[in-house]
Amino acid sequence: MWSTFINALAGLNLCHDVGYLNSGLLFSLESLLLGDEIISAVSHFMNGIEINEETLATDLINKVGSEGNFLSEENTLKFFKKEGWYSHFLNRKHFQAWKAEGCKTYITKRMAAACPIPAPAPVIIATLPSSLPILCLLN
Repeated sequence: MWSTFINALAGLNLCHDVGYLNSGLLFSLESLLLGDEIISAVSHFMNGIEINEETLATDLINKVGSEGNFLSEENTLKFFKKEGWYSHFLNRKHFQAWKAEGCKTYITKRMAAACPIPAPAPVIIATLPSSLPILCLLN
């Protein structure tokens, strides 16, 4: 995650080899999905926070005060989901809700999401004199 974040801070916008393992010798769909989660979080963070009169809500801060509750305010309800990042796979629910949904772990969710992604079928594009096929993966 840190390398993706540092690259984003440097202004780079290419995330190469997402899903690769062992210096590119292996590929994992689960790793690809984890990389997508990291890129999503970093991208959201890099978009920054919108700051204007409505989002600052200084009049609301003065009305509610330092010991008040902002959670029930309309302004809070309007902006809190926009400013936070929410994972597709990480569990943010309390234990009973997680248990009621089947106790799915992060790995289980990633593997289930990776299964529907079709792997490209190998296609024989040439044959060597020794009858060994040369395989090429086509999208």
